[in-house]
Amino acid sequence: MRSPITRKRPSIEQKLAIVKEYKEKYGRNACATSRATGYDRTSILRWVLAEPSLQAFGGKRQSKNLHYGRVSHYPALEEEVYQKILSRRQDSRPVSLNDISTITRQLIDIHKETGQYDNFKVSHGWIFNFMSRHSLTVRLATHLAGEPEEKGRQGSRHDRLPACP
Repeated sequence: MRSPITRKRPSIEQKLAIVKEYKEKYGRNACATSRATGYDRTSILRWVLAEPSLQAFGGKRQSKNLHYGRVSHYPALEEEVYQKILSRRQDSRPVSLNDISTITRQLIDIHKETGQYDNFKVSHGWIFNFMSRHSLTVRLATHLAGEPEEKGRQGSRHDRLPACP
């Protein structure tokens, strides 16, 4: 049986060395650098573009933590939305995707006179990317605690919950 190929992730120092070879030794030829180093041409070009970030971290972290993904165009708005979500969760209130959309739209309406969010669209893509950037997940109820009083009783979960005082 053939063993699976496992690729070793290069360290930041190795990436910087490959970028240096790309610029000096191979005259900015990604194909030649790829053949010489054994790394993919597109990876080498990505490292060239990310060279300032690589130098800033200087071996402190692995490359997967260098935030290659998209950054927010509206960090102040996102911070306000994030704080409102945290406060709702601290109050033991659930937060759905629609709640995130509503909170964001309310904040945009509050800041309407400044005009800084005129081109902003609250789409499903933005909500999922926002949740990814802030490590948020949608929490779902998986089961109810306890059983119904009557065996075989059917009904909604609201029928089985105690009434509010």
